[in-house]
Amino acid sequence: MDMKRKAWALACATALSCGMAGASHAAVISNGTIWLGVNEDGSLNDSAGARPAGSYQDYGIGVFDSRTLWEATYDGCTCENWGVSGLGYAAWADSNSGGIQAQWNTGISIGGFTFNGSTATSVVNIVDQLSNPFLQVVHEFVPSATADLYKVNVYIKNVGTQTVDDLLYRRSMDWDIEPTPFNEYVTIGGVRDAAGNLHPNIAYSSDNGFANGNPLSYAGWINSGTELQNFEDSGPADHGAVFNFKFDPLEVGDTQQFSIFYGAALSEAAAHEALAKVGAEIYSFGQAFDSADGGPGNPSSGYSTDRSTFIFAFDIDNDGSTFDLPILPTTIEPDGSFVFRTTVNPGERFVIDPDYASGYIYELFADPLGAYFGSLELEDLGDPDGYDIYDLAGNVIALDFMPSLGNVLDLSSLKLTGFKILDISTDLKIDPTDIFGFKTGLTVAGITGPTEVEITQTPIKTFVPDTGAVPEPTTWMMMIGGLALTGADMRRRKLAVSFA
Repeated sequence: MDMKRKAWALACATALSCGMAGASHAAVISNGTIWLGVNEDGSLNDSAGARPAGSYQDYGIGVFDSRTLWEATYDGCTCENWGVSGLGYAAWADSNSGGIQAQWNTGISIGGFTFNGSTATSVVNIVDQLSNPFLQVVHEFVPSATADLYKVNVYIKNVGTQTVDDLLYRRSMDWDIEPTPFNEYVTIGGVRDAAGNLHPNIAYSSDNGFANGNPLSYAGWINSGTELQNFEDSGPADHGAVFNFKFDPLEVGDTQQFSIFYGAALSEAAAHEALAKVGAEIYSFGQAFDSADGGPGNPSSGYSTDRSTFIFAFDIDNDGSTFDLPILPTTIEPDGSFVFRTTVNPGERFVIDPDYASGYIYELFADPLGAYFGSLELEDLGDPDGYDIYDLAGNVIALDFMPSLGNVLDLSSLKLTGFKILDISTDLKIDPTDIFGFKTGLTVAGITGPTEVEITQTPIKTFVPDTGAVPEPTTWMMMIGGLALTGADMRRRKLAVSFA
């Protein structure tokens, strides 16, 4: 079973498994700074969401900044929509027009909605005109690497019987930035690069935040000059942003994966810093008419500095890894080592998944040098005694560390580029050839922005006879020592190959 199939089997195999918690059609979630009103269909704007005292209105949460008490999308048209299409079928969710909708030959239904105080997950099922499964769309709302932004991991799975070679995804938003809703400045960036080349995944973009969620419909524009262009501080007007994304053919059983970000910063400069922290390359800013950052010539007298710069952004290349959908090895070396290559952001956890064994050696390589492991998080596989963790020199980091999601071991002060996990019980019968066996949550420190890293994870293999006996201590130590040397040799080789 590949990564994509396993993730969906674990997370959303049935509507029941995704709908057990949070029996409601909408929920307000918060990371302590940004509040989102999430509907069961994965769109935003919860009409029942109560705001704190002193807010512009008492109710209605779309994208809310708790520091300034300003809201960005709820006032007026609650237009925050998404939709998918392919093979002539199209379905979408429109928070302003009654929720899920589809064209005549397509069916759409809610597959599940779960939430807690800080996260929410929406599952939507799409079928063809014969009610055969076509696509399943999951929006997973989670805190990001910065308090200024919420992250939405989007998974579009082909559950049909033929390749979808024309997959489109639309997301649109009408900015209504308080305290001047219906009269804001809008910026869009990342649609074209510095040379003027269109982003390869962009099929359409403009400032028409009123566009419905159907990717097959023409979205249109509000202000001229905003179609398929980068622009800054268009307005003031009542407008927003719409993006159509195109993707490579989606094979049967495969999943298209990317991330959306919603949030706010206390200045435009801070908004750009937030985008850099999460690696978002396509974005829109919404700013109030009276914002000091909002219009041409600002700041000037009469403009306010206590305004939020609201953010709507995308990372189309992001892995969006979770413990249910981890990053799998890029290559497997002849000695059994697993090599993972990905781009990480400072402090953002990513999850890798190699095969089972009785221990693992981890090494980190980055370009430029200077990165080191920031933290470690492991799943509870049922080992009652926990694991022992050492640096590569054999010094103890932690003994009997009990694995469980949320129990994070801080490694940042040690500035390690390598460590070992030992004493994984052989009673678990971990198979060194099963790449789904031992998922590891890691963060990287010592970096200031998105950084390409390579992680090697070398299994420590223990022979267990049919009697169930474990190796003698001398044999055990010889095995560890030999693999440690193998890891050291691999480090030299990887540095030469990967970063010459």
